[in-house]
Amino acid sequence: MSMPSMWMVPRLDRFEASHPDLDLRVSATARLVDFADDGIDLAVRYGEGRYPGLHVDLLMEEVVTPVCSPMLIQKEGSIIRVEDLAQHTLLHDDGAIIPGSNLVWSNWLAAAGCPGLELKRGPHFSDAHLTVQAAMGGRGIMLGRSVLIAEELRNGSLVAPLDIRLPARLAYYLVCPHEMLNTAKVAAFRDWILKETRNDQTL
Repeated sequence: MSMPSMWMVPRLDRFEASHPDLDLRVSATARLVDFADDGIDLAVRYGEGRYPGLHVDLLMEEVVTPVCSPMLIQKEGSIIRVEDLAQHTLLHDDGAIIPGSNLVWSNWLAAAGCPGLELKRGPHFSDAHLTVQAAMGGRGIMLGRSVLIAEELRNGSLVAPLDIRLPARLAYYLVCPHEMLNTAKVAAFRDWILKETRNDQTL
């Protein structure tokens, strides 16, 4: 099973408490798994939702907005308009370079109506977790993905200074082979995660 670990792992105790007879094996990988060869029952995929030959459930849509630590705003000044971003260091998640998405600064700024905004150079990170850590440490401003930073927004370690939430154009989907859909273990996890995602829409 593949899933953004920052979202799912803290919630697994609730599933385990209600299903003590089931043992989970969680695998976080960017590789597209083969259900038969890899022995995988369920997977979470991030994309446009077209997965021929599989049962597909929409888990969570995602929105994207600039986020940073509160101390960065105290130190470097308020961010009121999109144009104010040009005065700050922007953090870049190289793992989010997905064609057609709003997960990188150039695409997000174009969608926000500022395609020609001159950006200050900033550090690049290989994945979202490292980018989040840098943002919380006051290194700069990152494009926050609602699913991945929900807890940081709740506890105040990150804030979203602009009231602009743009769709990522991609979403998280739960997929499995049709023949696995009604097996007890798949049905139990599917019911649980669908309830979790319905109750946890952030941003």
